[in-house]
Amino acid sequence: MKNGMRNTKESIHLYWNELQEDRNPPVKVLFSVPKRRFKKAVDRNLLKRRMREAYRLNRSKFINVDLADNKCRNMMFIYSTNDIESFTEIENKIVLLLKGLYPSHESDN
Repeated sequence: MKNGMRNTKESIHLYWNELQEDRNPPVKVLFSVPKRRFKKAVDRNLLKRRMREAYRLNRSKFINVDLADNKCRNMMFIYSTNDIESFTEIENKIVLLLKGLYPSHESDN
């Protein structure tokens, strides 16, 4: 992402860029766990599944903003620590990153 923005919450980095176009789906997301940090594919897949599930459970609270503004986003989550974190830790970080991406959003929590 050449012209994107970046935000970090400890072990997860979020890169994104906005486009002013009408696209379906309005948000495309990529999840990455570097092979350099986790040699075993089992570990990389576990972390990617946890990130995808955390995003899936919380995206509906945030994506409606893009639909209303006719914006499209490309987002990339990168896991960047050597430790395997629990699902709740990953979910909390992804929610914080999404709140930072959508500052006008009011949380239901």
